[in-house]
Amino acid sequence: MKNKIASTFFIATTSLIISSCGSSSDKTNEQISSTPSQNVEQTQTPTVQEVVKTPEEIQAEEKAATEQKLKEEKAEAERTKQAEQDDKVREKLKAQAKRDWPDDYSTQEYWVNEQMQDYEYMKTIPNDDRIKKKAQQDWPLDFSTQKYWYNEQIEAKERMK
Repeated sequence: MKNKIASTFFIATTSLIISSCGSSSDKTNEQISSTPSQNVEQTQTPTVQEVVKTPEEIQAEEKAATEQKLKEEKAEAERTKQAEQDDKVREKLKAQAKRDWPDDYSTQEYWVNEQMQDYEYMKTIPNDDRIKKKAQQDWPLDFSTQKYWYNEQIEAKERMK
């Protein structure tokens, strides 16, 4: 009870002081002098409109969600498969580099990194490209040569038109 009286006295005193100081905003004075219970009563609760869906709409949404989930799972499986393939290629390249330069680790590292960059480049070319297939057949684990030969063939093809 004492707290309520003290609070009311404080609000009234604060309101009186502010209004006597020549505050420029009556709204500010109203906001300061109003009690918390008055503020609650002044606000309105928003209404929520219920959305009713037909069974067909619900079924269509469920079907779309299922298709989206399957699509995402398929994409994730493809990414995993590609990552595994990339890891296998890197391991083969490392083994080749160790055979070619057994005690030269910086050359091994450089060669593997260059090959992986060119491997990524060759992956961007459609698999049904005849020139790409020929490059892969002739140099199965030498992606730098594949890239070089492929680009040379494409340029020559353009010049022959």
